[in-house]
Amino acid sequence: MEQINERELDLQRERAKRQESTLYESINVLCEEEDTGKAINTFLKMSTEYYDAARTMIYEKEGESVMICKTYEYSTSRVTGRGGPPDRFPISVMQGVGEHFLKTSDPRIFRREDENSPFPFERFPYLENIAFLPMKVNGKILGVVSMINSRVSLDDPMIFRTAGAFCLNAILRRNQTDEEHLVLNEIAESFRFVAYVDFESDHMRVYRVSDRKGFAALNVNTYSEFVAAGLSAGIVPDDRARFRVMTSPGYVQEQFTKKTTLSMSFVVENGGARFNYELQFIRGNKEGTRAVLSLADNTEIIRHETDIQNRLKEAKEVAEAASHAKSVFLAKMSHDIRTPINGVIGMTDIARKYIDDKDRVMDSLDKIHLASHHLLALLNDVLDMSLIESGKTKITKGPMNIRNFAENCCTIMESQIQEKGITFIRKYDDFSSEEVMGDELLLRRAIINILGNAVKFTPVGGVIVFAVEELEASDDEIRFKFVVTDNGRGMKPEFVEHIWEPFVQEDTSIHTSYKGSGLGMTICKQLIDMMGGNVSVKSVENEGTTFAIEISLEVNKNLRILELKESEVDIKGAHILVAEDNPINVEIVKEILTSEGAIPAIAENGEAAVDLFSKAEPGQFNLILMDIMMPVLDGLEAAKRIRELDREDARSIPIIAMTANAFDEDIKKSRAAGMDAHLSKPIQVTVMLKTISYFIREGRKSEKQWNTSS
Repeated sequence: MEQINERELDLQRERAKRQESTLYESINVLCEEEDTGKAINTFLKMSTEYYDAARTMIYEKEGESVMICKTYEYSTSRVTGRGGPPDRFPISVMQGVGEHFLKTSDPRIFRREDENSPFPFERFPYLENIAFLPMKVNGKILGVVSMINSRVSLDDPMIFRTAGAFCLNAILRRNQTDEEHLVLNEIAESFRFVAYVDFESDHMRVYRVSDRKGFAALNVNTYSEFVAAGLSAGIVPDDRARFRVMTSPGYVQEQFTKKTTLSMSFVVENGGARFNYELQFIRGNKEGTRAVLSLADNTEIIRHETDIQNRLKEAKEVAEAASHAKSVFLAKMSHDIRTPINGVIGMTDIARKYIDDKDRVMDSLDKIHLASHHLLALLNDVLDMSLIESGKTKITKGPMNIRNFAENCCTIMESQIQEKGITFIRKYDDFSSEEVMGDELLLRRAIINILGNAVKFTPVGGVIVFAVEELEASDDEIRFKFVVTDNGRGMKPEFVEHIWEPFVQEDTSIHTSYKGSGLGMTICKQLIDMMGGNVSVKSVENEGTTFAIEISLEVNKNLRILELKESEVDIKGAHILVAEDNPINVEIVKEILTSEGAIPAIAENGEAAVDLFSKAEPGQFNLILMDIMMPVLDGLEAAKRIRELDREDARSIPIIAMTANAFDEDIKKSRAAGMDAHLSKPIQVTVMLKTISYFIREGRKSEKQWNTSS
C-alpha cells in the first residue's frame, strides 16, 4: 500500500511539474509573441501534447449567427486520412452543448463509451472522445476550443482551460488589431499621401502614396525631398511661395508651440486640369520636432460644393425672376380686372340714370356683357392654371368627330374674327376616320387659346389660316396636326424661348393694348402635354406666327359597333366563355346569350376561366366575356394568362371586359391585359349583343388592343 501511495505521489509530482512548465511556457508566449496566429498555434500545441490528444481546434462564431467556423487547428502524427471535423457547422449539431455554454464556462467532455451520450458519435466514427471549452466575453460565446481523442484524462482540465483562456486573449488582441488596421486603412484611404516626419533628422517614413493623377508621385525618403517634389509638381504660382513658407520646418515647429495641427490648401495644374489639395501637419511629440503629415485631394469635394453653389445661385435667379414675373402679373391683373369691373359699375350707373332711354340702356347692357365676359376669361385663365398645377385636371376620353370639332373651334372665334375684318381660311385633310376618342373639352381649350392669340395679335384686315392635317394613321389611332398661322405682329426671338412660361408677356406695360392674363400659352402647353401631344411655335417679328399642335387620338371603333343594325346582330351557335362570380349576373348573362341562340360556358372565377379555356379544343370558343373583380384570380390576370398560352386561338380569340370599373384608368388596364373591348356594368343589352356580334364576325383586327368602351 505504501509503495502504491509513493507511486501515486510521484505521478502527482510529475503532473504538477508538467503543469507548471506548461503554464510558464504559456505565459512567456503570451508576453513575448507578437504574432497572434503563432501564439494561438503554440497554445493549441501545448494543450494537445499535454493531454496526448490527436487534434485541438478553435471554432469561432460567425457574427450573430448560430454557425461556428474552424479558424485554427493543431494536429499530431496520430491523425490519419479517415476524415476530420467539418470546417463549419451549427452549434446545434452538438445537442445541448450550446445551452450548456450559456450557463457556465466549464468544459464539456463526451466519451463514446458513455451511455446515452448526447453527442452524435455515430456521425464521427473516428472519435473516441471530444471536449469543448467555451470562449466567452461578457456572457456571449465568441467560439469554442475543441480537443479530440485525448489519451490523458480530462478530469483535470486546468491546462485545457488555461490554453483556452490564453487563446481567447490572443483572439481578442487579434480582433482589436484587425479593427485598428481597418480604421487606419479607412482613414488612410481619404488621403493622397501619409507620412511620419522627423524634422531634426529630416527623416520621413511614408505610409501611403496614392497613384491618382494630379500631384506627382512622392516616393521620397526625406522631408526636404518631399518639399522639393511638391514645389516641382505644378503648384500654381499664387500658391508656390506660401507652400514654401508653410512647409519650412522652422515655421511648422513655431506653429506647434501654439496649436497641435496646421493645414494649408493649394492648387496644382497638371495636364490642363486643376486639382485642389490640403496639406496637414499633426504634432507628433511635445517638442514639435515630429509630425504626421497628410495630403488630401479635395478636388471633387470643392467641385461638388462649387456645383451646389452654382445651382443655388441659378435657383435664386429663377426664383427672383418668377417673383418679379408674378409681381408684374399681379400688377397687370389688378389693372386688367379693375378695367372691366369699372366698366360694369360705370355702365350700370348710366343704365340706372337713363332707365327710360331704351337705346342708352341697351348700349350699357351690351358693354356690361362684353366687360363681364372679358372678366370671366381672365378669371378662367387663373383658375385653369391653378387646377393644372394642383394636378386636379383629369383627362376624360369620349367620342368626337374631328371635322365637327375643328368647325366648333372656328365657330367660337367667328364673331371676333368678323369684328376685326380678318380673312379666316380653313384647310382640312381627308381623314382616314373622323370618329375618334379624346378629351374634346381640354383639346378645344388649348386650340381656342392659340386661335384667340392669333386674332388678338393680327391687325384689322389680316389673314389667319387654320389647318388640320393627318400625319399618320393605323387601325387603332391617328396622329393629327393642328396648325394656326397668322400674319400679325410676331414675336422677338428672345421672347419665343419664354412663351410657355407662366406670367410672362412680351409687352409688360400695364397699359398694353393687348389685354390678357399671360397664362394662355402656359395653359395650352400643359394641357397638350397632359394629353401626350406636343406644341411648337415659330415666329418672325412683324411678319407673323405659326403654332402647331401634334396629338394622337384613338380611332373610335365603338362607333362601328354601335352602327350595327339590330337585324345584323347574329350570335347564333356561338360558344361563349363567361367568367363571372356573381350568381345573379351569371343568370342574367346566360338568359341574354341563350335567348339569342348562343351557347354559354360559365367559369366562377379567373382561374376556372383559364383552366376551362386551356382544356377546350382549339377554336371551341368564339369569344370570352371576362369580369374584372373576381376571387382566386381576377379578370386582368386571367386574360394575361390566356394570351400567354401556347396555342393559336389564345392570341386570336376576342376577350371583352365586362365590369363596373368604367374609368379611363380601368380601360387602360383592360387593354394592357390583352382585352379587346370594355363593357361597363350595368350591362346595356343592345350594346353587349352588338359588341359580341361585331367581334364574332370581325375577329381581332390585330394583336394590338383597342378600346371599344360602351
